[in-house]
Amino acid sequence: MNCFLRGLLVSGYCTVSRRRMMWENSEDSYNSAVSNAISGDRFEHIITNIHCCDNDNLDTNDRFAKIRPLFDRKNQKCLENPLHVEQHSIDEAMVPYFIPIYEGKTCSLTFDSFTLGRFVSFTSDGCPDGALQISESNRPQVGGSWCGTSWGPSIYYSETNSVSIFVSLYRLSKDQSGYNFDFRMEYKFLKKKSATVRYGGGRSYVNTTEPTIDESSNKNTNDITIIDSSSDVSGGSTSNNNNKISSAQAGTPGEDPEFYLGDLITGTYCSRIFSDCDRKRCRLQSPNFPGVYPRNLTCYYAIRQHEVLPGRHALIIVRQPKGQLISIRSQSALYGTASTRELKVWNACDDVQDYVTVYDGYTTRDPVILKFCGGGEAVPEAISSGHELLVEFSTSPYGTFLHPAPMQSLHGFQLEVEVRTEVIKHFYFEYGER
Repeated sequence: MNCFLRGLLVSGYCTVSRRRMMWENSEDSYNSAVSNAISGDRFEHIITNIHCCDNDNLDTNDRFAKIRPLFDRKNQKCLENPLHVEQHSIDEAMVPYFIPIYEGKTCSLTFDSFTLGRFVSFTSDGCPDGALQISESNRPQVGGSWCGTSWGPSIYYSETNSVSIFVSLYRLSKDQSGYNFDFRMEYKFLKKKSATVRYGGGRSYVNTTEPTIDESSNKNTNDITIIDSSSDVSGGSTSNNNNKISSAQAGTPGEDPEFYLGDLITGTYCSRIFSDCDRKRCRLQSPNFPGVYPRNLTCYYAIRQHEVLPGRHALIIVRQPKGQLISIRSQSALYGTASTRELKVWNACDDVQDYVTVYDGYTTRDPVILKFCGGGEAVPEAISSGHELLVEFSTSPYGTFLHPAPMQSLHGFQLEVEVRTEVIKHFYFEYGER
């Protein structure tokens, strides 16, 4: 059977008028590899009697229905045993390139250069010549697309252990001067402990070294006073032996707690529930932060404080004092020098329609506290009037990797969450008092 299958594959590449000609003595048709492996009579006998599936249950719309199981089997084996080389050539018979992502790691996809048709609009029919789509396992398809041309690197960080990239090209420029198809992509794996921008954790260093002052001479000395961060500075005692520095005290790194990114709602791509953030280090993040966020997406982040002490009132606060952690596209211009990065609010975010909306409640019917996009500046505090708050992140259906200058390597947003409680004030009025 192996010889038969090999001969069948060869007959598809080295075509002749009649299959029997591969066994003839003519120089222009004789194939020594096939002729030496299997006789012509046996080859014809097998090909007339071989059946790969039940002929009574064939898909009438599939021209290769009789040998479709054979194709599926060979494709499956190719995926299980990929060729680990740097470059792959893909012809008309395209199959997915399988990249295993091991548990506890994040896959970083870097598009060094990208050209795929024209980019027309963020909202309507933005990629008429073709598009690139990215999907992840156990996440619903959202249908967002990228196209156009980009000369700078764009990075996508996975959130699951399987990433699929689909490239569709509808038309190609005939003169090879525009709307061509070309891209270069690299990938690598990052340990979760190294992805501190997304997951937090890592090591924090506290600078507690200060020069001491010799009171007798009123001059600075080279002695260094080390304050143990574990001791009570307000009421504790300090040692006078400044020349002896403990290794446990001298800049020993401590582990910061990891971020709590909420519980993913089943059946959604990115909607999450946060509860009791007074006990957790809650962070709201755009999908695939700090990399490129998906298109055609709406995420909901529902925050609720369940436990409140009697006589107190809980308020939910979201903010981001670090402007470098906010980068939501707000400008539709693709070329030329853009204005300095700024945080835009309200109707200024309607150009691209990528924005974050904060509601004073648990639904989108509640009053809007803040709507913003852009970045580079601190996000002011958005404070709820009660113990519930909802954040909505929405993106347009189409996008391009090309960004106006200055180009930023970080995409999306990260918001801090704080729970503040206040004493409930009671007001009493006597009868007849105005």
